[in-house]
Amino acid sequence: MKKTKLLAWVLVFVCLTSCVALAEDAPKVSILRTWSSPPDADHPYVKYVTEMTGIEPEIRAISGDYAEGLQMIFASGMNIPDVFRPLNTGIDATLVEQDAAVPLDDLLPEYAPDMWANIPEHVWNLMRADSQDGHIYVIPQVYIDYAERGWIIRQDWLDKLGLEKPETKEELVEVLRAFRDGDPNGNGLKDELPTTFEAGPNWLHGFFAMYGVPMFNSDPLWDIYDGKLKYSAITPNAKDALAFMAELYAEGLIDPEAFLNSGTDFNAKIQNDQVGLFYHVLHQADTAYFTNLHQLNPDATLSAIAPPKVEGYDGFICRLEVANRDWCFPKSNEENTPNVLKYLNWFETEEGRLFVAYGIPGETWDMVDGEVVYYADKDSADLFGKRYHGLKGLQANDAEFFLNNICAVKPDGLGEMLIDMQETTFAASRTIAGDGLPLTIYDGYPDHKNHKLFYEYAVNIITGEWPIEKFDEFVSEWYRTGGDVVEQRANEWYETYQKLQAGA
Repeated sequence: MKKTKLLAWVLVFVCLTSCVALAEDAPKVSILRTWSSPPDADHPYVKYVTEMTGIEPEIRAISGDYAEGLQMIFASGMNIPDVFRPLNTGIDATLVEQDAAVPLDDLLPEYAPDMWANIPEHVWNLMRADSQDGHIYVIPQVYIDYAERGWIIRQDWLDKLGLEKPETKEELVEVLRAFRDGDPNGNGLKDELPTTFEAGPNWLHGFFAMYGVPMFNSDPLWDIYDGKLKYSAITPNAKDALAFMAELYAEGLIDPEAFLNSGTDFNAKIQNDQVGLFYHVLHQADTAYFTNLHQLNPDATLSAIAPPKVEGYDGFICRLEVANRDWCFPKSNEENTPNVLKYLNWFETEEGRLFVAYGIPGETWDMVDGEVVYYADKDSADLFGKRYHGLKGLQANDAEFFLNNICAVKPDGLGEMLIDMQETTFAASRTIAGDGLPLTIYDGYPDHKNHKLFYEYAVNIITGEWPIEKFDEFVSEWYRTGGDVVEQRANEWYETYQKLQAGA
């Protein structure tokens, strides 16, 4: 467990006693989130955070399609929140263009000093590069030295079959064959799936990572190729990755239902002890997968692998620092922006981080001799979700806090598993030149924004419906239907960002 400064514990009680009086008359802030079940006003967490911050959060969530719901709110002008998560909706860019978003450059240092300090300057420059006037209008969700997603493998299957983690393309193929043919789940049935994906398609990252093609949510991203920022899906790297995946599919080493799986199907196959290798969010491995899987197979163990080496390619796992455009402030409610920033900033303080990790002091944890003592039996995944997703501002997430706090209190060896997975993946990861690239580059070209053309060709090539030679047709069609404009915009943005970094 991490030893935390006793001063932080003292400050918790000082703030609790001084803030109780403030809570009764605390200013309210309206927050619009994506998470479907935020805590209600009477939840102990809401009361605690109000006492600690002196700000009372009124949290709303949109049921159904988030982008559509957000557009309806701003189109009607009714119930405009003080702050909202724009994500990839483009609403933030529209507000900035209409001079309807609050510039944050001067407000952040004054009202959110911890957030301002915790998020690196180059990330703030990425946000400045979004706007024509060079101001910051959006607070990003940031991962600092933190590999959020990676390739997860069934370590117990490897051990049972006498195999090591694959380090080359050839070794990977042999492992997948052994997963298919060696009955590693021990039920006497040939029901093992060497690997699987999800309709969309989603979770294809690992095979593309082997060829140096960066992805996030299976969306191809942008990086430098031949000295220019380029959409990774149109590169020779992507072509060769697709050819390799087509070979695996033809040999039965990829789930034949991979591109038909719903999210529920995808999760169920993993939890039903059927899948040997899959790509996903690492920190969800203990809750979304391992806990349920372990109930079915107590001997199941998970670990992470780096992308196996392919000769002639520099493979890597794409690690984004800017995961999302996290918060935007409508100008119609500008007078409340300082209060929102104060609220969000608290989650960047030591006290706020301890709350997110462990809950309310005295209930699910205590500080004993300067060390956190966590009572896991009094906590739950639902409570963690309410404080992490429902209340927390998701701005800065760093590996040090994750490893030393959240992982350290996991029971039954889960913390050690997550730490090993994080360290393995991080060592094989890097950021890309296109990290933070705004989706406004796709304005006017919705099919390019949603990667429709790439997905169509990728699925048909992988499943063998189309030959790999069709890839060249895809590249030509991508440029013909607007890719040339999108590429120009991307490189103009990158040039602006480079100038900001250079202090020009």
